[in-house]
Amino acid sequence: MKFPEFSWGIDWKELRKFEKLDKNKSAIVFYAENKASMNHFKTLIFELTEKMDLEICYVTSVKDDPMLSSKNLKIQSFYIGDGTARTKFFLRSGLNPPNAHNFSSTNCVLYELCIPPKNVIIS
Repeated sequence: MKFPEFSWGIDWKELRKFEKLDKNKSAIVFYAENKASMNHFKTLIFELTEKMDLEICYVTSVKDDPMLSSKNLKIQSFYIGDGTARTKFFLRSGLNPPNAHNFSSTNCVLYELCIPPKNVIIS
């Protein structure tokens, strides 16, 4: 029987670094599940960081995500992989993707795709 790989590698180190951020530094968080996420986020990230001069966090499950090497000083990027570190990230955030209607009042995580259940109204 082969067990799933478990690593205390870079994904866990990045998650710990993200968790240690001051609440003000992690007020706006983007989560990218795949490379296509940037197609949806690019304009919004530009508006927030360049035009509004806000700092954001960009959390990704993509090991070679271009945002991980961004030169924009207003963006803090973190690679959390797609394993148990990602699971812990979502458990700690109080969100359970893809149910992005469960926003907490302190942090907002923006998802690539939000499909709420039929009986939930988002206003």
